[in-house]
Amino acid sequence: MITCEEALKVVRSKLSEVKTEIVNLVDSLGRVLAENIVADMEMPPFDKSAMDGYACRYTDLHNDLTLIETIAAGNLPTKTVGPNQCSKIMTGAKVPAGADCVFMVEHSELKSDDIVIFTKDDTKSNICKQGEDIQEGDILINSGAYIKAAHIATMAAVGYAQVTVAVRPSVGVLVTGSELVGAGEKPVDAQIRDSNGPQLCAQVTEAGGLVTFYGIIPDERQATKDAIAQALAENDLLLVSGGSSMGDWDFVPELLVECGLENQFEKIAIKPGKPTVFATSDTAACFGMPGNPVSTFVVFENFVKAWITGSMGLVDSTLSLSLPLAKNIKCKDASRKSFIPVAIDEDGLVAPVKFHGSAHINALTHADALASFPDGVTNLKSGDLIDARFI
Repeated sequence: MITCEEALKVVRSKLSEVKTEIVNLVDSLGRVLAENIVADMEMPPFDKSAMDGYACRYTDLHNDLTLIETIAAGNLPTKTVGPNQCSKIMTGAKVPAGADCVFMVEHSELKSDDIVIFTKDDTKSNICKQGEDIQEGDILINSGAYIKAAHIATMAAVGYAQVTVAVRPSVGVLVTGSELVGAGEKPVDAQIRDSNGPQLCAQVTEAGGLVTFYGIIPDERQATKDAIAQALAENDLLLVSGGSSMGDWDFVPELLVECGLENQFEKIAIKPGKPTVFATSDTAACFGMPGNPVSTFVVFENFVKAWITGSMGLVDSTLSLSLPLAKNIKCKDASRKSFIPVAIDEDGLVAPVKFHGSAHINALTHADALASFPDGVTNLKSGDLIDARFI
């Protein structure tokens, strides 16, 4: 059994090679950038007005100003502003030569049709200087960034109609268990509905992978082996839920070896999620995960997500903060790093939600984060800091 930190190190050492493709800018949202974004021009490209107002010389601010023209955004000034003159100017328009400040329309008064006066004591320049935001050649976004709407705006501003992104890893999901039926079926006798399959598919999609669900496989050795072999041949990564523990039908670890993979580890000092297998070959990787739904969720968040995002060149997309506890909490098993679902109140205090154990999947719907007890710690007091991994 290895620690969480050791397991994560192993997972990150076995990432898939990052492949790239070119997509249209508007299609890059949520992808991982695979090139540096470099400015092809200065921004702003000229001195521009930050507001609707009047451009004049600062030294003439309290004089009667003769209005010489109106400058709309997108139009060039045609006149130079001289002593005791001004040009009416719109937000974003190029500031005319001779002017070194713009005062707001709200701070002006028309004395006559062509005479304007400033009605306040002072004003800022209200001019966005050429190149103050971006210089030509600046690296604006580094390769490996997770592309958000703000990134798309920046890329558009410097001429990127297309962008190079990482190819999404293909991820197969299959669940094992003769007791399982689909969400649309009514369980009878000793059956239960499968929640792991839909959950893992959703987590893969959230992490940026392309998911294929291979369905529910009965606890039969040959059927499980055939399903694993097919999914491994068709994907970069396979997630198998169930069959990795110590029961009579838990033969996933040995089947992975029979399918040509090498098991990198078979147990992690984590709660829940201890019986987790990670196996790799030259062409694919596989996580054999526990069947309990909270276990699969926790294992995915800690290890599978790191493999998927890392295989796209994204180092870490997890938001984790150290936050104070709202009340005392205990952890019964200090031999493993434990994760519990918690809620975070408006004051930033952390409190456990009602949680009955690794089968209590509904607890996660009331949680904002997974809080982790370090190894060897059994008691934490109100006000103590605890790491909260947002989910």
